[in-house]
Amino acid sequence: MALPNLSNAVRAWTQPFTFDRITKSIVNYQLVETKSTIAFKGVIQPMRAEQLEIKSEGQRQWRWFTVHSTTDLQLALDDEIIWKTKRYRVLAVSDYVDYGYFEYEIAEAFT
Repeated sequence: MALPNLSNAVRAWTQPFTFDRITKSIVNYQLVETKSTIAFKGVIQPMRAEQLEIKSEGQRQWRWFTVHSTTDLQLALDDEIIWKTKRYRVLAVSDYVDYGYFEYEIAEAFT
């Protein structure tokens, strides 16, 4: 039995978004942050209170979002991004390519 491909359903809800990925490196003993832009179509939704209650991080005051996209954003765990002038950290990456989409959990990053 084939898995249902949900990419058409996800595409019907998508809108354009832009993230700035933060890449950190050490140059001359100094931390240097470089931004690269990721433009994609997707769905970003705030997590429900029930979802936050089970998070081991236990930080409910942080803003948590789930990002759905039909394209792989090439984000990895602990990557930092900027969306709408706020910095977020990628805390979960789920590859549902068999279903036609990718899912990322991001939380507001406090550094």
